[in-house]
Amino acid sequence: MDLKRSNFRQTSLSDVEFYPEQNEYGVFDMVGNVRQWTCTVWGEKHITPDTRYASPYKEDGRNDLNASKLLRRVMRGSAMKDDVKWLSCGARRGEAPDDVGAPGTRHSFRVVMIV
Repeated sequence: MDLKRSNFRQTSLSDVEFYPEQNEYGVFDMVGNVRQWTCTVWGEKHITPDTRYASPYKEDGRNDLNASKLLRRVMRGSAMKDDVKWLSCGARRGEAPDDVGAPGTRHSFRVVMIV
């Protein structure tokens, strides 16, 4: 990970596409700005996903938008104040659906469209 291509350890959020793309797929801003909240169910624990929802991903209902609010969802990427070990597009952890994150580690979401 090239730290010059992300908003890592900065004092405020950066605009979309402020830094160069971060991988060969042309993806911007996946690390070092805000974490990306997804609809994928993680489970009840913060660090380790429930066995049912562990990798590899399967089409098994884990993207159920009506799943219990007690179940955490997958959070991807990293925020500007996260530890350097989280600077990866593939970094994942579980967060509660109503948790917005602490200052400097806020959560957001990403709209994805296949064209």
